[in-house]
Amino acid sequence: MSSNSSIECPLCHTPSPEIPSGKIVLRECPACQFVFKDPRHHCDPETEKRRYGLHSTVASGEYTRNMEAFVQTAILPFKREGTVLDYGCGRIGLLARILTREGLAVSGYDPYFQTDPAPLSETYDVVAAVEVVEHFQDPKSEFARLTALVKKGGILAIATQFVLPDLTRWWYVRDITHYSFYSDRSFEEIARQNGLTLRWTNHRNTIVFEKR
Repeated sequence: MSSNSSIECPLCHTPSPEIPSGKIVLRECPACQFVFKDPRHHCDPETEKRRYGLHSTVASGEYTRNMEAFVQTAILPFKREGTVLDYGCGRIGLLARILTREGLAVSGYDPYFQTDPAPLSETYDVVAAVEVVEHFQDPKSEFARLTALVKKGGILAIATQFVLPDLTRWWYVRDITHYSFYSDRSFEEIARQNGLTLRWTNHRNTIVFEKR
């Protein structure tokens, strides 16, 4: 297969050609406007774990402020009580501390740092994925998994950087563990596939769905 041939979009299976993006080979779906790294750039699990291990175990002031803002805009306006799953919680546990303080019951799961699968056997009033979905190599399957963890009438709250017009200068694509980049249209496709209703988005880095 030549480098500029089309590969199917991981979300909607539409052939997706390369787009100008510098050294990193990116593809954009003409149907759902999902942008994804060519599979040649995918890392193996051990490389991913080493990269994640470089993240600080201490929450900086900026990180804390961003997490507080996420809670205030993407969770509490929709659910002020009940159960929460912090999916991809990492090692810090900051979201759990903030939400516990607000009176919600929080569980955490992370495929590398909190690997007990027990939380994945329950369903929740809120599933939160903060800086997680950009790491999905198979976003269609992963969003189906996330949706299955949400109770009917519950919410799926996501924080990720939405696609910018100039990808050649976008720092987000340079992280070797970032593979999936979403536009408003991409999230519309995800909602359609998974029986979700859009409740709120700032069209920049946060989006909230309700499970029908």
